Amino acid sequence: MATPLKILLVLVFLVLIGLGAGAYLLFRHPLAVNAAREQLSLRLSGLKPVDVATSVGTVRAFVGGSGPTVVFLHGAGDQAGTWSRVVPGLAGQFRVIALDLPGHGGSQPRTGPLPMDVVFRGTRQALQQLCPEEPVTVVGNSLGAWLACLLAREEKRVARIVLVNGGPIQGHYLGPTLAP
Repeated sequence: MATPLKILLVLVFLVLIGLGAGAYLLFRHPLAVNAAREQLSLRLSGLKPVDVATSVGTVRAFVGGSGPTVVFLHGAGDQAGTWSRVVPGLAGQFRVIALDLPGHGGSQPRTGPLPMDVVFRGTRQALQQLCPEEPVTVVGNSLGAWLACLLAREEKRVARIVLVNGGPIQGHYLGPTLAP
């Protein structure tokens, strides 16, 4: 009987250590923990991570489902997992692509200033490779909405755009720089 008790105590001890480590990570790195949780949710809803080579570096996308293509673009300082509550309900009817914009999440470049033309060019090239022929609907939030407008202007296959919290664009303005 002493052996099962020792095993139980060891298991309880390991669980407590795990809970303590989880609480520490959540306290010290809450955004990273949330991003990991959201990206896990994308994977659990059937999306697979795909790395796409572009002229600005590797761009990470989460791709899944079948049907007409819907592309999701997040805002500045965010990552593809931000769409984790929207995507599961759509992946059964649509081919869903949730991008980590260049310089965000799992996409390069990871250091230095991030000029908007780099973000636009990397996003455009990733989409050209992920969905080269078919018409797409682009859903963008904040910076992603701004990029959706630019993509709609530059890419004939962008059939529809859905803009959430996006601002207006005047002219062909790719000059601003984001600080990572």
